[in-house]
Amino acid sequence: MNGSTNEDSSRIIEQTREYIRDFDRIAGTPTAALDDQAIS
Repeated sequence: MNGSTNEDSSRIIEQTREYIRDFDRIAGTPTAALDDQAIS
C-alpha cells in the first residue's frame, strides 16, 4: 500500500507541475494571441 501511495503522490506532483507550466505559458501570452487561440 505504501508503494501505491508514493506513486500517486509522484503523479499528483507531476500533474501540478504541468498545470503551473500551462498557467505560466498562458499568463505570458498577450491577450490578442489568446483571442486568436480561442477562435481557432
